[in-house]
Amino acid sequence: MSADRLARVRARFDELTIDGLLINRYEHRRWVSGLTAHDASPTATAGWLLVSPARAVLITSFLYYGQAVAEADGVEVLQFPLTQRLHEAGAEQIKALGIRRLGFEAPWLTVKTHADLTKALDGAAELVPLEGVIEPLRAVKEADELARVRVAVGIADRAMEALFGELRPGMTEAEAAWFLEARMRADGAEAMAFEPGVAAGPNSAIPHHKPGDRPIRAGEPIWIDIGAKADGYCSDVTRTVLLGQPDDQYRRLWDEVLAAQRRALDFVRAGRTGKECDAVARDYLASVGLGEAFGHGLGHGVGLEIHEEPRLSRFAEQERLRPGMVVTVEPGAYIQGWGGVRHEELTLVTEGGLEVLTGARKPLTL
Repeated sequence: MSADRLARVRARFDELTIDGLLINRYEHRRWVSGLTAHDASPTATAGWLLVSPARAVLITSFLYYGQAVAEADGVEVLQFPLTQRLHEAGAEQIKALGIRRLGFEAPWLTVKTHADLTKALDGAAELVPLEGVIEPLRAVKEADELARVRVAVGIADRAMEALFGELRPGMTEAEAAWFLEARMRADGAEAMAFEPGVAAGPNSAIPHHKPGDRPIRAGEPIWIDIGAKADGYCSDVTRTVLLGQPDDQYRRLWDEVLAAQRRALDFVRAGRTGKECDAVARDYLASVGLGEAFGHGLGHGVGLEIHEEPRLSRFAEQERLRPGMVVTVEPGAYIQGWGGVRHEELTLVTEGGLEVLTGARKPLTL
């Protein structure tokens, strides 16, 4: 698999006018090489992957060498000596590989590391800042990636359903969030895709509210946003529920956001831009007086990261959706002082349409 991914990376060299690429971002290094080790910090990394037209060398330290040898696929693994620093070993390999124009991931190389590497190269190679080299390749998921996403989806779906049976007035947001995390871990999640989100009452008007000690009350909106990780791959699902009897405001928002989501699910297809998809939900909510209440994008890609390419937003004008992309469809409406409603499905763009991967129920009330 790495051989194919390396070939796709190398195929971009000519258009980028480089003859080598430094990959130091965790998700990209893992996708290309297979090494799952995380970085301790931006300057304490599990390694650099250098890709030239003929060779790919993963440079790592004593800390990660054994794991790299066991996991890396299709790349050479080099442990740099204790007497060297990573940028010094990297400079030696860049010279040995004959790279003269080395592309690097501009958002992921620190200013200091850039300066250290430049000094160590001493004019032997030019560093070329790049963005969006690996992201478009990762955006279309392969069969093994989709299988892992499906496992992660199942874990989150089951946790959501379990919480539906446990949620009671008086339970705090934090208690509900911990229930969800414990449930997902017990069900096989290696980690959370993100901190479980539970927001009740006025807190639900904050799209990324962090669960707190506020008790959940009957008659108020509660959105629950969770995701699991399975073998590195994420899932993402949101449900909005209410304990007890709903009022007219809740019914209206819940129904209108659902109508916006259904329109978007019917529209999201290969060949359409993220902006076009976003507009379907946004225009509908505006038509029913909720345009200003929808303050975020319609969705985002999900894979090794919880937020990755492609984007479904008013700013995503260029890239068109392709079969194999995994995206959320999550319109919402938020009213400060009252609360909010968000419905989110994780979906797969297919050759013939759109497959909804998430399966947790979507009850109006519990």
